[in-house]
Amino acid sequence: MIRFTLGTVSISEEANTILKEKHLTAETFLLRHRQGDWGDASESRKRTNDVHLLKGLMLHSNYDLDEELKLVIETAGDRSYTAVWMNHENVVKETDL
Repeated sequence: MIRFTLGTVSISEEANTILKEKHLTAETFLLRHRQGDWGDASESRKRTNDVHLLKGLMLHSNYDLDEELKLVIETAGDRSYTAVWMNHENVVKETDL
């Protein structure tokens, strides 16, 4: 069941490349994220996301691709955009502005 909209989706070049190399698609992980499957996030983060979903706040998921690589997905609280990147990338987030 889809639980929220993603808005405009932005995928980093590195995330896109790594997913292709591993024969995976961003769409698979975006669907999991939209369904409230927060992936390999901590239990605390999962509970926080459940509350944030109800309150219209930022949602954060991460999915282990292997022992070192994690795919990160964040959706803005107003659901206007979703960003996808790898855990080791330096990404400017909304809170950094």
